[in-house]
Amino acid sequence: MPVMNRMRTLACIAFLFTFLLTACYEPVEGCLDPDGLNFSLDADRSCNGCCSYPTLSVRIVHNWMDADTSFTLRYTSDAYRDGGGNPFLIDRITYYLQDFSLVRSDGSSVGTTDTVLVSYLTDSGVYEDRYIPDDYLLINGSVSSALEVGTMAESGNFTQLRFVLGMDEFTDRVVPGSLSDNHPLSLLDSTMYDLDADRYLSNRLDLARSTAQGADDLLLAYGSELPVIPITVLIPGGYPLPPGFNMVVTLQVNYADWFQSITDIDSGSEADLLSQIVASLPNSFTLVDITANQQ
Repeated sequence: MPVMNRMRTLACIAFLFTFLLTACYEPVEGCLDPDGLNFSLDADRSCNGCCSYPTLSVRIVHNWMDADTSFTLRYTSDAYRDGGGNPFLIDRITYYLQDFSLVRSDGSSVGTTDTVLVSYLTDSGVYEDRYIPDDYLLINGSVSSALEVGTMAESGNFTQLRFVLGMDEFTDRVVPGSLSDNHPLSLLDSTMYDLDADRYLSNRLDLARSTAQGADDLLLAYGSELPVIPITVLIPGGYPLPPGFNMVVTLQVNYADWFQSITDIDSGSEADLLSQIVASLPNSFTLVDITANQQ
């Protein structure tokens, strides 16, 4: 067979072989976004909405640490002392956190992206459906489980975690009954909503002024009449979060710091006690640990 004919034959065979392979090949569909939890190196065609994205979660460790004692917060303890050494009891501490963001080493920040549909009271007095950011956490001093803040599909070297403690007038316009029963803004804990004033409570502290039997109960609570309290938690050295990983941040709250400026809880006015506690809140949050996973 002449060389030219042989080359044509080989070329035809190669073309036919390639055609048959192409005809039999089915493209693999999958998540092609490297920020997705289910990013697939084997996929060659993007799926339609199949990517799932990482979340940011926060776990609060509730402690009491002063010059004399250090222990996990427990409502039955009689070991609490104010800054003047006066004993008192804690029946409950409950508060809202919101507006979470992580700050990268270059100064840029990223927050969660989830929203929730609520019924909202407008300035004109009309209720309308509206999507609002969905990163609210309701914190109870007796619970230390991790709480999901929301979806955060970004990576980087993060050096700070920022959030605020409290509720503002914007949130007070949300109708609690328009949310699912397990949502932090629902009436899951009805004591965190003032039905008379139609507003949320930012922070509620149920206390007893002393450990004596029959001690006076003391409720320190506030809502949007006080501004939200910005809190910045430093991440020493930064945390390099890779793409496609969930992030769980464990924070410690030292409640002894809340009461360190109070010198006489037994006789102080509610207004004075509350202002002293609020002033001490920002420095009571510190970083314990950060973990990343793809589960």
